[in-house]
Amino acid sequence: RLIERMIGKKISRRPVPSMSEALEGLQQLTVDKIMAVVQEGGFRPYKELAESLLEENDSVTLLSAALKLLTKEPDQTPVKLTIEAPPPKRKSAPKGYRGSTSSAAGSSWKRNNYKDTRSEKRTRNYKHDKREKY
Repeated sequence: RLIERMIGKKISRRPVPSMSEALEGLQQLTVDKIMAVVQEGGFRPYKELAESLLEENDSVTLLSAALKLLTKEPDQTPVKLTIEAPPPKRKSAPKGYRGSTSSAAGSSWKRNNYKDTRSEKRTRNYKHDKREKY
């Protein structure tokens, strides 16, 4: 209903198409696209390739193969389902791990792993200052 209000039109319910009806629709869409390209033109670079293909194959076979490729038919390879154990559960991360949501755990991780660059800079500057004095 939200979509109907947004587009300002009533959407009527329709039955879900069968696999054969969906395939027919895809095929018709592909034919329409091919006919639009024929009417527009601009396929001259492919003519030489098409002529060489027609020397080796008949036109109906080539057009059928092209339609099959362009239609993008769904794969209907049968799938055999087997009963397998589910994959093992991953162990939870230890407390203090970076991805933890607990603030106490996060702060202990920071204390143990955070590198305070400011103190290093102070140490370096102090050493540098010492050298200059001598």
